[in-house]
Amino acid sequence: MTVRRVPSQAVRSLLSGLLILTVAACASEAPRRTAGMRGPASATVTRETADDPRPAVIDAAAGSRIENVFVTSDTDRLSRALWQALVSPLPQKTVNWDNPATGAMGTIDVRQAYLTNVENVRGGRLWAPPGLDTSFVLEPAQGEYTVNGGGVNVRLGPSLQGRKADKLGRGMVVDALGRESKNNWLLVARRGVVLGYVYAPLLESRGGDDLMLAGGSSRRPVMCRDFEQNVTMPNGVKDAWENSACRARDGGWRVVEDVLGFTG
Repeated sequence: MTVRRVPSQAVRSLLSGLLILTVAACASEAPRRTAGMRGPASATVTRETADDPRPAVIDAAAGSRIENVFVTSDTDRLSRALWQALVSPLPQKTVNWDNPATGAMGTIDVRQAYLTNVENVRGGRLWAPPGLDTSFVLEPAQGEYTVNGGGVNVRLGPSLQGRKADKLGRGMVVDALGRESKNNWLLVARRGVVLGYVYAPLLESRGGDDLMLAGGSSRRPVMCRDFEQNVTMPNGVKDAWENSACRARDGGWRVVEDVLGFTG
């Protein structure tokens, strides 16, 4: 019997073709990445795609006398617009929204961010940069501190990886709001405005117990922003109301009635 030999080049081509077909078949059976589902405003996360980590604003329509008129798609549009305004780095931000599906529309005006859950004997609100990292629990710190170096960086987070927010000159005086003890950073303010975090060894305490700005037990600062909403429904009904929202521990925002009582 005659055995026909297949040329080695032909064998290699045949195997290569089979390999390509196998890979293609496996790829078609692999699970496909799908966009995250959007739920109502009370969900923890609102996503446009699977890579979109935007936190939802919980109870975004709270305070409106026509809240029960909103359908889910209205509340979803309002929630996303409010989120966009709250996370803006600007001191004030206006965001317009509309829902083509129902004809509802509205405007959101968000005001300057401020900190709560830290003691401030100077009175008034502690205005703060919206990008400030408030996920850290602060130990008590007290009194005034003097900058003992030149060109000391202030950062939005208590580490060298935190984004630079300001720079302090030698001899400047700041108020301590609390200490991030793990890496030894102080959250500081100046003239009622929160600046950010400064590496503690670059500051020198001026002493005195009369300025206990973060006394008592350890606590996590809470960032809040006040806002005004105006809504027009397709039937011509309008409403305007004011409220406040605070950032929770998970990074999401929640509309709250009592900002001083909110701890996240």
